[in-house]
Amino acid sequence: AELVLEDGALELVKDYTNDFIDFLINNVKRKQKRNK
Repeated sequence: AELVLEDGALELVKDYTNDFIDFLINNVKRKQKRNK
């Protein structure tokens, strides 16, 4: 049961991290467009 819980948590972390990275990339792109 512990392993399943850890796997589930790991998947959640992966999804959250991917969303966070996309958010950061989008913010950087917007800032670059403003400067040009």
